[in-house]
Amino acid sequence: MSQLCESEEQITQPLYCRYVFIQGIMPIQAEILHEEPYVVVFHRLVSKFDSNRVIKLMEPYEKPAVIGGFGSAVQKNSAIRNSSSGILEEPAYTQCIIKKWYPAIKTLSGLNITVPAAEKMAITHYETGGYYTVHYDSEMNNEPHVRRLGTFLLYLSGNYRGGNTIFPHMQLAFTPQQGDGLLFYSHLTNTLLDEKTLHMGCPLKDGNKWIGSLWIRNFTQAGPAATCYGDGLYVKPGFLQSSF
Repeated sequence: MSQLCESEEQITQPLYCRYVFIQGIMPIQAEILHEEPYVVVFHRLVSKFDSNRVIKLMEPYEKPAVIGGFGSAVQKNSAIRNSSSGILEEPAYTQCIIKKWYPAIKTLSGLNITVPAAEKMAITHYETGGYYTVHYDSEMNNEPHVRRLGTFLLYLSGNYRGGNTIFPHMQLAFTPQQGDGLLFYSHLTNTLLDEKTLHMGCPLKDGNKWIGSLWIRNFTQAGPAATCYGDGLYVKPGFLQSSF
């Protein structure tokens, strides 16, 4: 894992790239890093202006980040996670996140992302030395319909060193740039947890890293992304199921 974390340049080369065209949104460059399961990067998905605005609005609401709270007890544990986190208050949440970012996320993921099908997007701040050690975003200990099927991360800041997002079991390492998005699915379509989705937020060497995390539950999901893909039952992103 150390090699995946230490690199300051993109290690994982995409399997292939394509542009996604969504009405009312600039063409989005998608890089497919892995297919079983799908791990996809979207470059410059959100603007610097909108990212910086959310960071500024979020600063007063930061609290030490916790682990658990999704089928398990909420707790603070700096050995696992060293960061601060929170949810933007209304009306800024609707104006800055739902109206600005949700239309693209819904199309790209192919999933229903309105509450209760998704949790509210959490904004997390990592300072120098901050990290989130290897973990899964979901678990098998709760009912299948509320498991976190998909994760969509938005990288809201730039100008920092370290902080790669890595998937050790897939030997993937992503070095994010401001405005990038990352999509992956934690479960197969038969609701079993995909153990290959174990991932980590590597220690930040210098600077400030801000990300938005949207966890999408396996609740009321239907449509292309929620259907079987091949013998392995891998969820296929919505943008690969349709033509725009």
